[in-house]
Amino acid sequence: MDLKRKLLILILIFFTLNCSEKTYFSGKVFNEDFNYNQLTNKQELIETLGNPNFIDLIENKYYYFNEIYMKDSISTENVKNRTILVFLFENEEILSINKYGLDNKKKLNIMNETTENNLIETGIIKKIFGGVSPTNMTNAP
Repeated sequence: MDLKRKLLILILIFFTLNCSEKTYFSGKVFNEDFNYNQLTNKQELIETLGNPNFIDLIENKYYYFNEIYMKDSISTENVKNRTILVFLFENEEILSINKYGLDNKKKLNIMNETTENNLIETGIIKKIFGGVSPTNMTNAP
């Protein structure tokens, strides 16, 4: 067999093996059949699901996130399942439970706001040594 055929066979084997999809999990693992309404307080919730992915101290909410997606060798991602559980508390007791999935994607308002970075406008040298200037040195004792 000549070198070109061996190289062609090797390339075909490489692409065939790399075209398989892999499943990736992100976040907490939820039992979809579990009745979350039977949980009554923060302690039971943490014992059942563990620590939350995110805690909103202002609105007193716990967020739990789970995502399952498939990825192939060409870096194409396909989200199979996404679940967000939001628990609202009042005095350590669960007031409400909201569950969001892929079908609720349009209902979620994702903000694209960012915090301003004044460091770039001011300059890093001025930000570090901003209080040191010749005019300030004249008043020094």
